[in-house]
Amino acid sequence: MITDYQIVYGHEIWVLQTKVRELLVDGWQPFNQLQMSMPVQDNKITPCFAQVMVKVD
Repeated sequence: MITDYQIVYGHEIWVLQTKVRELLVDGWQPFNQLQMSMPVQDNKITPCFAQVMVKVD
């Protein structure tokens, strides 16, 4: 059973990887697939990578 849930994100893939690795050490697990969006901000494409992380009982 899922006991906790959070979404981590970063505008650089290495930032997200670092956050996910830190959470893995604390017992969190990735849930579903990596999400990526490419919004335009100030006429520039600014990628955003996100991963849902859960703790399970």
